Amino acid sequence: MGLLAIIDDIRHKGRLRKWTRTAASGRYAEDLTHRYLQSKGMTVVARNWRVLGGRGEVDLVAWDADVLVFIEVKSLHSNEYSQPERSVNKEKMFRISCAAREYMRRAELEAVPVRFDIASIVLWPEPVMEYFRDAFLPFPRKV
Repeated sequence: MGLLAIIDDIRHKGRLRKWTRTAASGRYAEDLTHRYLQSKGMTVVARNWRVLGGRGEVDLVAWDADVLVFIEVKSLHSNEYSQPERSVNKEKMFRISCAAREYMRRAELEAVPVRFDIASIVLWPEPVMEYFRDAFLPFPRKV
């Protein structure tokens, strides 16, 4: 286990003392995804970016060379009943798309290429990530 993994594990245990198990596990999965993206040469520029008024949220926003990537992180404690990525339905994709459009508008990045990825993490017994590039296309309108 590397130093960064040890730090992530300590941070996660601290969160478990203060937060619900679900909230702490979700943030831990985001930490793992952030490290994964960095290892692939991507630059994370935002975490948990929310649109005012509750119209959507993006877990991670990163640059992959000249492509702006919006990443949805999904995690489960085990895959006994389902895979984490299966919970990203059309409504969730729509909300992520809306948030992405608003992020790009505010950052004045309307003309850059974008991609929507999903990080699917099963946390038990050891964290295992499956990363889906181009997991879905942006939704142009309400579904």
